[in-house]
Amino acid sequence: MSPTAEQCSVLCCLSSIKQLDRYGQLILINSSAADTGEFTCWAQLCDSLGCKKDESKTGSTYIFFTAYWQVVSSGNDEDGGDNDDDEVTDATWVPDRAEEEIEDKGELFVPSSSYFEIVYLHPDKPAIIPCRVTTASAKVTLHREFPAEEIKADGTEITYDVKKGFVYQHPTVNQSGVVYCRAEARGAPQISIKYQLLYVEVPSGPPSATITSSANKVHSGGDFSIYCTVLGEPNVEVEFTWIYPGQE
Repeated sequence: MSPTAEQCSVLCCLSSIKQLDRYGQLILINSSAADTGEFTCWAQLCDSLGCKKDESKTGSTYIFFTAYWQVVSSGNDEDGGDNDDDEVTDATWVPDRAEEEIEDKGELFVPSSSYFEIVYLHPDKPAIIPCRVTTASAKVTLHREFPAEEIKADGTEITYDVKKGFVYQHPTVNQSGVVYCRAEARGAPQISIKYQLLYVEVPSGPPSATITSSANKVHSGGDFSIYCTVLGEPNVEVEFTWIYPGQE
């Protein structure tokens, strides 16, 4: 079983894998909201040539790690005795019965490693604003920073997927700007990090290369330069390979 890239990316957890004859087991120790995401496992087909992933035998499950608890007041009960009026559910932890107020704590958004992220809007593919939550019941809305307004998810052009975030199905240049998400659960609202939406005119796909030279003719012994320029998506690593006469 293999967790996705989100796992343990922000808050460190410990994991171990037990591999038995008929099943494998992934164990997370000290799990946190950062572990929220999709867990995937697959079978390996092995022969004399080696092993490869069997795409037809892949399983996955999405798990919410809800970091939520309540400190519940018990009034004047100084002895910490039982109080039939205090209901403790799976999402309620009562560590100290002497507290005098109710306090909700926890991460509604899956923690990020930064406070600001860039999301590129391509004209030919959906863009995802990845403000995922740690509880499926949270009410999540999308907001523009300036002018300050809520961006409605109409279910067609803008949709919300609790496992992904807000999805712009057909991004346009008018959707550029700074946005953030707001989540609310149990009456406790939280704000996500901010996302800078940048519209990219270049369609997604393999980069294209153009080549120019400093001169068409060069005298023997003279200097000569050739420039290879790549046009493609931002933040995509490009490796140059040259083929030229006299290459060893």
